[in-house]
Amino acid sequence: MNSPSGPPKPTASVPCTSTAPGTPPTRPAGATWPSIRPTRLVADALEADWNDKLRGLAESEEDYRRVQGDNGALTAEQQTRIRALSTDFPTLFHDPATSMRERKRLIRHVISDVTLIKAGEHITAHVRFAGGQADTINVPRPLRAWETHTTPPETLAVIDQLLAEHTHDEAVSILNARGLTGGWRKPFTVASLTALCKAHGVPTLRERLRAQGWVSARTPPPPGGGTVCSRRGASTAAAATSTTPVKAAHRCSTRPKPPAVGKPTAGYQPISSPRSSA
Repeated sequence: MNSPSGPPKPTASVPCTSTAPGTPPTRPAGATWPSIRPTRLVADALEADWNDKLRGLAESEEDYRRVQGDNGALTAEQQTRIRALSTDFPTLFHDPATSMRERKRLIRHVISDVTLIKAGEHITAHVRFAGGQADTINVPRPLRAWETHTTPPETLAVIDQLLAEHTHDEAVSILNARGLTGGWRKPFTVASLTALCKAHGVPTLRERLRAQGWVSARTPPPPGGGTVCSRRGASTAAAATSTTPVKAAHRCSTRPKPPAVGKPTAGYQPISSPRSSA
């Protein structure tokens, strides 16, 4: 037997060609695949690749047929709606179906530049549009964090009026019944109303009556005599067991002032001086 003159020459591989974009590669006539010894894993990988190519080809052909059938033509109704949107920019911009990305693109197409000037409580914006037209807009300054939680002056005025004739408990009930709230948009409580009055210097009912020369029934009598009226109107000096300073009671008794007309005096009665009682 004659031995081969040399090692066997490997079979030359021929590159694959394709007839059209998107079609799977075909093997030319007379060409052979590279001579390899495929294993099971290699065969599975080649089969999976082949199936993916076939699947992609089917999807591309389906998309192509759909586009060719539709021809991309707009109906008369769609054309009318598009022309209407071109003249009604706010409707298109505020449409819920318009995404934020599309809104930004619309603004870039319409506006060329904006110049902002902050002056006092207002902000001036000079807007220049893509067509060359310019416009000036004045907007109020945004509220600061502490300003958003500040009680409105109108509410403070109502509180001042209520505390002239009502206690804190009664004022809280009236404010909540009217639907008024503080800076944090929460219903009033006695604690919150007290803190608000201290912060804004709103006097309480007790302070107002004391300023008018009235003292409570538990205030001790001034030196030299005099009577103190209790809440029920009973005149007795034995009811004066409070620790209220005598100086304040003496000041109120020496310079009594009549209460304002229509103001409540329950629990606060004037002290009769020794001269008037005699």
